[in-house]
Amino acid sequence: MAEARCHTSEDLLRLLLQQLPGQFVQVGNQTVVRHLTEEEKRRRVETRQRLEEEAPALWAGLVRENERFYRRDGYLDVELDKKGRPRRKPLGRGRPRAPQPKKKTITVRLDQATFDKLQDYCKTKNILASEAVRRAVRLLR
Repeated sequence: MAEARCHTSEDLLRLLLQQLPGQFVQVGNQTVVRHLTEEEKRRRVETRQRLEEEAPALWAGLVRENERFYRRDGYLDVELDKKGRPRRKPLGRGRPRAPQPKKKTITVRLDQATFDKLQDYCKTKNILASEAVRRAVRLLR
């Protein structure tokens, strides 16, 4: 599947045009020039003209559908599906979800002596302050 990082409709057009059958053919490890028939040349020109007309509307649709990503990054990673239609390339899986996600946040004020005690405990156990507080809370009955 063809893919490209597209900043504008011209980038999308370039990606679409790469899919046109060309006169250069890969045979083994060599690139060979294949002479196009007049009919193939005519179809290629018509397809190119059609793509040049459609690319801005296709780009506008992609940006509209993926506005959040385009605003954030300034580009869209676009791939062509099996039928040659452009779509935003799906994101990778990312970080796996924790078995018990920690959604609650608390803020605690500590005096210097208590803070130093917490820091010392965290250094000796090699844990974060959050984990130390969780352990202390688990000890409560």
